[in-house]
Formats: sequence, structure tokens, C-alpha cells
Amino acid sequence: VPPNESILESFFNFFGIVVANKKEGPEEELSIPCSFPLQNTRFICRSTKAKEHTIVVVSEALSKLAISESWSPVRELGITLAAIPIIEPSSDGDSLANNPQFRLLDEGIPLLSLYATRRHLRLPPASFRNALAQSVRRLLLDSSSSPAEMERVKATLRRAFVEVNSLCEKKMWYDSLDDSMMSSTWELCKASPGYFIVSCECSIPDSDEGSMGRFAFCGCIDAQGNVAVKTSLRVVAAMLMILHKYLGLVTNSN
Repeated sequence: VPPNESILESFFNFFGIVVANKKEGPEEELSIPCSFPLQNTRFICRSTKAKEHTIVVVSEALSKLAISESWSPVRELGITLAAIPIIEPSSDGDSLANNPQFRLLDEGIPLLSLYATRRHLRLPPASFRNALAQSVRRLLLDSSSSPAEMERVKATLRRAFVEVNSLCEKKMWYDSLDDSMMSSTWELCKASPGYFIVSCECSIPDSDEGSMGRFAFCGCIDAQGNVAVKTSLRVVAAMLMILHKYLGLVTNSN
């Protein structure tokens, strides 16, 4: 179904994502820097048991073909950004627009990191590797991951010769931010609990000038300042292995 504008406004504002005005045509929208493709965004019902909608971004062609809120091609071919619970409006007018709740999904984090200007920490590759290593170490102790998944990740890391503990600095990555802007961003996250996004960009050797690879994960900070990684263990571990290999190649080439 077409997106509920009040809910999307709350979601996009939370991350400082610029959205083109709905009255603007494709040409005008393209002229707006870093504007999110709102016209290709849909609410999809994942399942009746889950009692939630997902925010899905699809191609323009697929967007025009969406015929119901549970149409499977949209769910399967689109990029899912977040899941939002279905909340019935109460008599006092309370709704999701006034009390936003959501959870970010792994596949949509890199796309959100392209547009988010708020609650978004951009780290250099070496610092991001430390953040990934510390996140893997923490997630391996987290009971939310199944024992089988943790063993698979440990075995994969061993085969890739990635020693997680040796890549972790003593101080947590969010307590050792060198960039003043990122430090300010983290202070704002602590002042307003909820989700945040962490990303880094890596230049791609022997490619067109300006070509960049992107990694991103998400976490959540509560009112007491406790930080939890919300991206799945297998995804964080996969990014760690790739980035560790990338940094090794860059170091050797220099």
C-alpha cells in the first residue's frame, strides 16, 4: 500500500533523511541532493501473526505494479528498511506518528546510510574494523544468537585467520571517537535513546575515480547509556572479514 506519510515522516526525520516533495516530478526530485526515493516506498504486511508493516523500497516499475499490502514480489525484490508494529489509534488520538516504534532490518542499513544525516556515525575503515571486532566479540557472548550460528561464525573466522580479540582496542569504539563531529553526533544519540547507524566507505583500487565500497551496521542505545548491536552476528562477522582483508591489501600496496 502507499506509505502512510505521518509514519514515514517520523521515521525519516529520526535519521535526518531528506525526502523530495511529493508534488515534485522525477526531474525535480533528482535535482534535490541526497533525496530519498519516497515515490518508490511501500508499506508491506509481512504476516498477520507478526502484526507489523515493513517499509520497503522497490524499483519504479515494481512500485507501479504493487497491488496489495502483502504482494510477495514487493517483499522479495525490494529492500526492506524497517519493521513497524501495527498500532490501532486510541481515543486520545495517540498513534505511531506520535509514538514511533520500529526496528531496523539488516538488508536496509547500507541504503539508509546513504541518506541519513542524523544518528549516523561515519568512521574511517580502521576505526570501523575495531567497531566490528568489538561488536562480534559482544555478539558471541549474546544469548540472542543460536549456539549453532555462533559456532559457524567462529569456524569461519578461524578459516579466514581473523583473530577478533587482537583487532579490538581497549576502549569501546564509541568512547574513542577522534572526529569532533562524530563525537557530537554520539552525544546526541546518548541524549535521545534509540537506533543509530555506523558506516564507513572504502575506496576501490583500479576503478573509476570516486568509486567507493560501503559497509554499515546498526545499534541501539537506551536511556541508561547501554549500547546493543542490532545487526545480526553473521552479517557483522562477514563485514569484519572483508574489511580486514581490504585493510591488509591496502597496507601491503603502500
